[in-house]
Amino acid sequence: MQAQGRIVRNTLFSPRTIEALGELEAGLEAEAVFKIFDEFKGLREFGTEIHTENSFVKPILRLLGFPYESKPRFFEPGIKDPDYALFATEGERKKAGAFWGQSAYYDYVLALVLLKRYGRNLWEGVSGYFLEFERRIPFYQLLYLLKKSPVKWGILTNGARWILVKRPVLLEKRFIEIDLEGVWELRDRDTFRLFSVIFSPRGLKELLPELEERERHSILGLIRKEQNLWPTSAPRTDDEITRFVDGLLRECDLNASNLSEVCLHLLVRGERKEEIRMEKVLPPAQTKEALLSTRILDMTPNFGAHFVQLVDGISYLCSNLPYKDPSKFVPEWEEERSLLDHITGSMLFGIERSELSLEILRRTSKARYGVDPRNYKKGDPLLGVPLASLLRLEEEERQPSLFFENVKEALNRFIDLRRQALLLSDRIKEELAVKEGLEGRLRLMEERIRDILDAYLATYFFRDVERGHVLELLLHLGDAESFWQKEREKEWLKRVKAISKKRGFFHMELEFPFLFLQGFDIVIVNPGSHYPWEQQRPFLEVTKAYIKRATPYVKREGRIVLLTEAREDVLSALFSSKRYEVRPEEGFILLTLKDQSPSHPQQ
Repeated sequence: MQAQGRIVRNTLFSPRTIEALGELEAGLEAEAVFKIFDEFKGLREFGTEIHTENSFVKPILRLLGFPYESKPRFFEPGIKDPDYALFATEGERKKAGAFWGQSAYYDYVLALVLLKRYGRNLWEGVSGYFLEFERRIPFYQLLYLLKKSPVKWGILTNGARWILVKRPVLLEKRFIEIDLEGVWELRDRDTFRLFSVIFSPRGLKELLPELEERERHSILGLIRKEQNLWPTSAPRTDDEITRFVDGLLRECDLNASNLSEVCLHLLVRGERKEEIRMEKVLPPAQTKEALLSTRILDMTPNFGAHFVQLVDGISYLCSNLPYKDPSKFVPEWEEERSLLDHITGSMLFGIERSELSLEILRRTSKARYGVDPRNYKKGDPLLGVPLASLLRLEEEERQPSLFFENVKEALNRFIDLRRQALLLSDRIKEELAVKEGLEGRLRLMEERIRDILDAYLATYFFRDVERGHVLELLLHLGDAESFWQKEREKEWLKRVKAISKKRGFFHMELEFPFLFLQGFDIVIVNPGSHYPWEQQRPFLEVTKAYIKRATPYVKREGRIVLLTEAREDVLSALFSSKRYEVRPEEGFILLTLKDQSPSHPQQ
C-alpha cells in the first residue's frame, strides 16, 4: 500500500515506518472529514483565520477525539498564545486547569496547535504586525513555543496543510507535513489513513513514541555491527559511492534527511561531537543583519552532521531576532526556502576529505532542505599553502629582487582583480558585463597559481621537486600560455598534480575567493575525528595543526571552535599562546583571536 502520496516533507520517520503507520486501522472516518472540506469549499478563497478555526479546524479536532482548551495563556510575556492545547484525556485537561497561565500548565499538554487562515503559507513570515512574534515564519513560531515549554508535539495548520512537529532537543527541525487538501481532492484514502493515525491522541501518546524507539534501536543495532558492514577503504568511483549510500539506506531503514547524523556514528572514528550548541558557538548577535552576515568554516570530517545543525540552528535563531531597523522587512529572510538558500549559499563553507563524505552531505541536504551545499568541497584542509607564502619565496631562495618585483606585481595585480570582481554586482547589467570580462583572465591566473602552490607544497613530499622549480614557475606567472602548456608536459609537474589530487591539496583563497576581502567569523574543528580508513594522528599535534592552518583566515576577534573536551594537554598548550583568548565550555573549547600579523591578502 502506498501511504505517502500527499506527504510534502518528512524528516521524522523512515519510509518503512510511514508505510507501517498507513497500514494501521484509523478511528477517523474519511467521509466525515471530506464533508467538512465540502462545506468549507465556498469560504476557502476569502475565509479569515476565525472562519478557518470555527468551520474547519475545531470540527476536525473534535472528530480526532482531542480534549482541548482554546487560547491557553502562554507564560512568557510578548509571545502570542497558542491557539489550542490538546490533551490525551479529559482528566489531564482538568489537572492543567489549576495552573492556567503558568509554565506548569504545559506539563499536562500533549500537543500545542497553532493555526493560520486557510491556505496561508506556513513557511513564510508577513510584515505589518505590531507584535514581532506574529511577523515570524509560522513554523518557527511553533518551534519557539515547543522549545520554551515541555510539550513534546506541536501541530501547525492552515486547514489545507497539517504539520506535526517534534519538540527540538537542541534546535533541530523534525516534522512531517501532509497536504490534506490534496488528500480530499484526490480522495486519497491511503494518505488519509496515515493522517488520522498520526494526528490522533493515540498516535501522539503511544504509537509515535513506540515507533521512534523502535527506529532508534534499529539504528543502534546497525552501529553495533558496523565492523561487518563497511569496507576498510573508501569507495572510489561514483557508482561505488551511489551503491554504498543506497545500501546504507536499505540496511538502516533510514530517513534520507537524517543520513548525515547516522553516518557520523558509523563512519567517523575518535571523538564524535555530534552536538553543536549554536547559542554558545555563534558570536552574540542582536539583529538578523548581524547573524546573517556571519561566515562559518567547517573543517573536519562529519558527513554533513555539523552542516545540518548549523542550518537548523541559524534559521531558528534568525527567526527570534529583530531587524536593526524595526520597520524593516526583508522578504528573502522571511521565507524558509530563500532563507535556507542564503544560509547555505552565503554563510556556510566546509571541507570534506572524502568523496563519500561529500556525497552523503549532498544527499542529506537535498532530502532535508532541497538545496545543494555548493560551498562544501573535497580536500584536506591541513594540506594547503597561503598565497602570502609565494611573496616570501624570494627571500627564502635569495633570488635577485629585480626579477621578483615583476612577480610581486603580477600577484598583486591578480589580488586586485579578484577583489574588484568580488565587489561587482550580479544585479547591475553594466557591472555584470565587466565582471564576466574579468573572470576569464582570473581563471587563467588561478590555474597557474594553483600549479605553483601545488608545486610548493609538493616539495615537502618529493625530494626531486625543488624550490627552484617553484620559483621558475613563479617568475613566469605572466608569460604566454604556450610556456605553461610546455611546463605542464614535464614529468615532475605531472607528478605534482597527481599527488595534489591524491592527497587533496586545498588552497583556501582559491577555493573560497571572498577571503581576499574578509575572513571567517567562525572556524569549527573536531580535531579528534577521522575516517576509519585513515591512520589516526596524534591528538595534540593535529589540534595545533588545525589552529595554525585556520588562523590566517579568521577575522580579528573571530572564533575557532574546538569540538573536544577540555583536555589538560590541549589547554596547557593554548594558554601558553598570546594570540588567543581561551575559554573552555561544556563540550568544546572557544578560541577568540586577539590579533594576527598581516600574512594574508584580507589584511
